[in-house]
Amino acid sequence: MNQIFKVVGKSAVTEVPSKKEAGAVLKKCVYHLQSLDGDEVLATAFDEKATLQVAPGDVVAASLWLKVREYDGNKYQDCTVGRMAVLQSKLQF
Repeated sequence: MNQIFKVVGKSAVTEVPSKKEAGAVLKKCVYHLQSLDGDEVLATAFDEKATLQVAPGDVVAASLWLKVREYDGNKYQDCTVGRMAVLQSKLQF
């Protein structure tokens, strides 16, 4: 399900090695998003979603995939961008 978010920030896009294909790389970034009710989330995006041209204050529709994993007795939640589209942009082209 898509939700509406305001972009608070976005990290620099980096390249990381793919675990599925030898020699392949993935583009990766982290978005800081704020929902309409004020909740904030950090979500990792890969490839074309990582290279979207967005700026703080832009409004996006995004679906987020949540996954909980356990490591050394601790639980960690991963949040990944499934889909993202810019609805309103402050960028000028």
